[in-house]
Amino acid sequence: MKPEQIAQQLSQEQAQLPDGVQLPGEHQLAARFGVTRAAVRSALSILESRHLIRRVRGAGTFTNRPVDHLISAALPPSLSAGITAAGGTVKSILKDVTVVTAGPELAEALECDPGASLTRVRRRSWINDRIGACAHIWIAPEVLAEAELALRTVESLYESLRMAGHQPVRARSRVSHVFPPDEVEQMLELPQPELVPMIETLSRDAQTQRPLLFSRGWHRPDVIRLTVEW
Repeated sequence: MKPEQIAQQLSQEQAQLPDGVQLPGEHQLAARFGVTRAAVRSALSILESRHLIRRVRGAGTFTNRPVDHLISAALPPSLSAGITAAGGTVKSILKDVTVVTAGPELAEALECDPGASLTRVRRRSWINDRIGACAHIWIAPEVLAEAELALRTVESLYESLRMAGHQPVRARSRVSHVFPPDEVEQMLELPQPELVPMIETLSRDAQTQRPLLFSRGWHRPDVIRLTVEW
């Protein structure tokens, strides 16, 4: 059998299996299909490129089921809320919180003067205990006082904004597939350079329509599967 045929048969057999089920080893699969281990490795590489399996060095090969994350104007602009609604778990860790100067792009998005002081948040998120996303978030001036303290107290930025008296809603989002910057690639712990979904979102206050924040997030496609509904 050709590797493509092996991959097709394995994908059909695994279609109904949950995430994290360990698959037989290369020796067993080679014996079963009457092929070399090289052919089995090629077949597994095909499945891995489709994000249907994940291979863990020293542990084996496991089924992979990305968590669905729905992006919609009707839903909160929150990774945590979206993943939780899909049955997953989220743990976000701050990398840093710093004050930066608004350049032309951010000034236009957040409707502030170029050169205004913005709070920038950088963080990584683990989805079902696997590194799944990282984000750069720019908070508009005077929106969230003592942002670092707030985010270390309440992990969700969405909930922190609500506690500060805001009603965040997704004003617009844009999804594209990009090769992430080196820093982001390292934060995502990508095994090799690859295209990943990047989401740019502007959030406003539902009552005042005041811009609250602009975010740029990168997701590992083997961990999160995006769906956009507008």
